[in-house]
Amino acid sequence: VNIGETNSLRLQVIATAEDKSIAQYMGFDQVSLKTASLGSRGITGDVFLRSRPAGSYVSDVFVQTSTRQKRLTVDVELRNVSKSGRVSVTAKCLDPSGREEQVFVTTATLSASPVQSLKASWDWKNPRLWDVGKPELYTLVLSVAGDGIQDAYSQTFGFREMWIEGRNIYLNGTEFRWRPTLFDEGWLSADTAESRMKTLLDMGFNIAELWPFPENERGTWHS
Repeated sequence: VNIGETNSLRLQVIATAEDKSIAQYMGFDQVSLKTASLGSRGITGDVFLRSRPAGSYVSDVFVQTSTRQKRLTVDVELRNVSKSGRVSVTAKCLDPSGREEQVFVTTATLSASPVQSLKASWDWKNPRLWDVGKPELYTLVLSVAGDGIQDAYSQTFGFREMWIEGRNIYLNGTEFRWRPTLFDEGWLSADTAESRMKTLLDMGFNIAELWPFPENERGTWHS
């Protein structure tokens, strides 16, 4: 793949059943085998194309926010670091329009290792807080630059903190009373999920349990 140029990709799809035969249950203690067959062929789901630099790269970023301490903390996972040394860590926080709202910089020492992590924290006195009915979001662009590594990772987050004192739950310092429910069984598109959440809110619920797919399919739901 040539960076900055138009590249052609060729994808081979093989239509084969995973098993030669499958069990067919007709009732208690009535099991027979039948030849497996495909009900559909071709690409039947979403396809994700991922790219990353060759060699060292940032594989994950966990954003932690504290409204009580007014601090932003990032837990960064790095892979395939081949050289030990100092690196520069830059965290750019962008608003929904893409405007740079806050920038934090620090340095860290990496060791030559297949997998390692580093943590960095900064004071943030006046962030826009995420709250119920006011889902303020940021996009964090975390860059790591140094000898042997030059990579960046983007992560969306809301600045918020929830904690428990006695029997009370607090969100950003305000008591938050949970009114939980379960989502109905079924597949949900983003539009359907938004409509269903609005309906639950109108009914007085403010917490819904979702069972997400693996991390490579974020943005889809199945309860």
